[in-house]
Amino acid sequence: MKKLACLLGVIAVLASCKNIYVKPTVHFVIHNTSSKSIKEAVISTEGYGRIYDLSRVATILPGSQKSIESNLRDSREIKEGQYKVSVVLDTEDTLQEGFGYFTNGVDPSRDKTYTITVTDTAIDVKYGMK
Repeated sequence: MKKLACLLGVIAVLASCKNIYVKPTVHFVIHNTSSKSIKEAVISTEGYGRIYDLSRVATILPGSQKSIESNLRDSREIKEGQYKVSVVLDTEDTLQEGFGYFTNGVDPSRDKTYTITVTDTAIDVKYGMK
């Protein structure tokens, strides 16, 4: 009976451990409110003089949007830094904006969505609930 109780205890501990590590997933939505098409949008992490691409999106038409979900473990080399979005419009104009913050590979706002709005001349980033 003691062996069974011990075995059940070990199973319970192991089952609860799977919830300890949560993959740090971050959500982004890119809205193209400009009058031009976006040829490419790149979301990356930036820190310690390094940049790692998290996601690339091709072709977002005017008035359209794309949703992106990314795992910060793809850039585990950077422990602390910010996000960066770079957008190339169909006119070859490039817009860039740094935003947000993460530390130890975890974004404190990971339960929220970054909304990236692209206009003809600028990028605006806000975050809110999913």
